[in-house]
Amino acid sequence: MLRRRLTLPGFVALAVVAASACGDESGGAIEDNVVRPGVTALQNAENVTCAVNRDALLGAIELYEVLNAGELPADEAALVEADLLRAEPSDWDIVDGELVAENPACGEP
Repeated sequence: MLRRRLTLPGFVALAVVAASACGDESGGAIEDNVVRPGVTALQNAENVTCAVNRDALLGAIELYEVLNAGELPADEAALVEADLLRAEPSDWDIVDGELVAENPACGEP
């Protein structure tokens, strides 16, 4: 008896979700509330990663310049050797102290 009580609400909820998803060609509530926000978050993840890496590199370049009497790092390896970065980033390059986007999605600094 208890088992029947627990599964009935589950079936009712499933029926409501299925009914709301059917009949609406735009995708309905499921697409609007679950699918689209997930897709948008994935699309924005690369932009956020680029921005975070850019900010970290700009801070490391600035710190390198201060610690080395105005000398700019030649590349990312110089920042790694100075223990200002753990590893060289894959989406940005440093060319003679200037930040250059290696990943086209990152755009310009």
